[in-house]
This record gives sequence, structure tokens and C-alpha cells, in this order.
Amino acid sequence: MPKLATNEKSKSTEQISDVSIPTAWRPSQSSFLWIILLLATIDIFLSVFRPLKFVYVQGTMLKDNDYVGIKIDKLLTDHNQVNSYVFGDSTADSLCSFADMSHLKVKLNTVTRYSYDDAKFAQNQMQEQLGLPLKIKNAYFGGCLISDQKLMLQKLLENGARPKIIFLTVVPRPFIDTTVEENISPVKCYFEHRYRNLGQVKGFVELVDYLLATSSSIYKTRSDYFIVLSSLACSILERPLEPFGTKTSITKKNKVSLAGDEETIDPDRNSDEDLSKLCMSFYKNAYRFDQKTYDFQLQNFKEMLNLLKSKKITTVIVKLPLGRENLELLQKNASAKWNQDVNKLAQQFDVHIVDLQNSNKFTSKDFLDTVHMTGPGAIKTWQCIVEDIRNDTMMHQKLKNQFNLETAK
Repeated sequence: MPKLATNEKSKSTEQISDVSIPTAWRPSQSSFLWIILLLATIDIFLSVFRPLKFVYVQGTMLKDNDYVGIKIDKLLTDHNQVNSYVFGDSTADSLCSFADMSHLKVKLNTVTRYSYDDAKFAQNQMQEQLGLPLKIKNAYFGGCLISDQKLMLQKLLENGARPKIIFLTVVPRPFIDTTVEENISPVKCYFEHRYRNLGQVKGFVELVDYLLATSSSIYKTRSDYFIVLSSLACSILERPLEPFGTKTSITKKNKVSLAGDEETIDPDRNSDEDLSKLCMSFYKNAYRFDQKTYDFQLQNFKEMLNLLKSKKITTVIVKLPLGRENLELLQKNASAKWNQDVNKLAQQFDVHIVDLQNSNKFTSKDFLDTVHMTGPGAIKTWQCIVEDIRNDTMMHQKLKNQFNLETAK
């Protein structure tokens, strides 16, 4: 009996082993190759066509939302009629774009404001109040350093731009900010890495840099898709992202939108307490003074002024106003040194300064977040700039000399 049972068990096992699995269900080497090919195709599609450039997440910036590249490309090619530029960082952004939105009813949203390159209100003020036939473009970029601004000026001149007047808007951050590394700052990153491919790499160091940059780009792309999908899901479910383990600042308030569905900016809104707190937190870190960083950026500023003088371009330095809370974050010795050094260089290169940083004409209502101007604040700033130039007869005439015009007696 035991022997019979063993035979039956053996027979049963043989029957099971004889059951054939359909060929289509069996994994094969070719199946894996097809999967790899499919993934590679998807990766190439995402890299070449960049579909996320049509998707926006409020409160964050995706890799494919290439605001810097779009604006630089436009500035380098569309300059035939331009005879004046405004340089600066994000403080110049609100100065130009918010003034245009508030006074001229230009419609910008949370996306298009970053690639906006006009300064129409400023242009109108210069034409109507000072008789200067200016055609102004703005060449500011959020988060840029002084070295970025010098590089942008050099590239504009190399590509045929012939400005007669330059407005350099200055605040302390681009001179001392150590939270933005000079090698990966916005404008430099564009010119150094945008067109690099393996064929352009020379030497081991550049090869390592290329591989790291490529790996970082791939990682960032996948991270962006995670942010978009997570934000979309959490927006639908009205849940914050934090429970899912992410360390991003995205919350359930972050809206995912497609191109054409972005939030329109209200330039006349009052100062925002939440934005002010966030801004103060950032500037607390950005204002940590480092002598080496400061000396490097100050040297770039000096070289920028020297380049402008050599090209016989009349320059106006505008020290933009900042909120009292923001100025108090600066180390007293750093603030005094910055003012002294900027004034000294302006005198050395015979550059006019419009100093509005400590002006009593501005209140907290003129700032959205203690740093960036509201629409009315931006309009007031341009009016103060015009008034300063008009009251300085010699400077006014100097600007008019660029167009062979005489100042009215």
C-alpha cells in the first residue's frame, strides 16, 4: 500500500509538470529587450519634447519651465531697436513687470512674468518726463549674481546689441549671497551647460562634469514628474504632500495647471504676511557675509562698469529701496561697506547714483514681501528715478547727449 501511494504521488507530480505554460506568457530575452527599448524611447521623448514645459505647479519651478533660457534667447536675438537695458535680480523683476501690470494693465501670470522682457512704464516715463527716446528691455533674472549680470552684458554686446543707456539696479544680495554658487547661477549655467554635449567635452574633468550634469538632469526630470503627479493627486484629494514622505514645500494649495490656465497676477495686492516670512527666512541665510564671495562679486561689478565706460554707454546705478525689516537682517559693517564700495566705484567710473535704499518716501505698503515692490511701489520708484535725473541738470544733459539732444533751458 505505501508503495502504491508513492507511485500515485509520483504520477501526479509528472502530470503537473506536463502542464504546458503558453509561450506568450513565458518571459524571454526578447521581451526584456523590448521593455528596455520602450523605456529608452520614453526617456528620449521626455528629454527631447519636454512635455512638462506645458505644465505648471504653483509654488515650484519645474526643470522644463525654462524661463531663463527663453528670455536669454529673446534678448540675444531681438535687440535691433533696443537702446537701453535694465539689469538686476528679482527686485528689478517687480520693478518693471509690476509697474507695467499696474499702470498699463499688461496681463501677466505666474509663469509669463519670468520671461517678460519689457519695461514699458519706465520707457514712457523717460520719454514723456525727460524727453529721452528710449526703447527699454529688462535683462534681470531672479536669483542672479553680479557675475551673471556682467556675463549677460558681455553676451549682449557680443551678439550685436548697441545700448546707449544702462540702468543698473543694485541691492546687497547679489554681492554677498552664498546660497547660490557662482558656477551654477542662472545665467552662467545657461551659457556654460546648455549646449554642451559629449562631443564638446575636453579632458577628464569636463567628462566628470558632463556625466554629473547629465545624471542630475535625469534625476530632476523624474523628480518633476513625481511632484506633478503627487500634486495633482493631493489637489484632487485635498491633502498635503507631507504624509507621503516628501520634503518639498508643496502643499494642498499648490495647483497644477496647463499652459493657458495659469493664475493672473494682481500687481496692486497688499503686502503678504506669509510671503514676507518666507522671504525673511531666505534673506537671513543669503545675507551671511563672506569676504571672498563679496570681493569676487565686487570685482565683477567693477569690470562691468569698466566695460560700459569703454563702450561709451551712459550708466545709471539705482540703489533700490528695501523694507526696513530686510535691511535690519544685514550686518551693519557689511551694509556700510557695500554702500561705501558701490559709491566709490560709481565715482571712479563717473556713474550717476540714484540712492533710494534709505529713502523715507517708501513704506511697508510699497513692498509685497519686504523686498519686491508692489505695482504702486514700482511706479513710485520709477517716478523717483525720473525726478532725481531731472533735478540733476548735468546728468540729464549727459543722457540726452547720447541722442544729440539739448536739455530745455
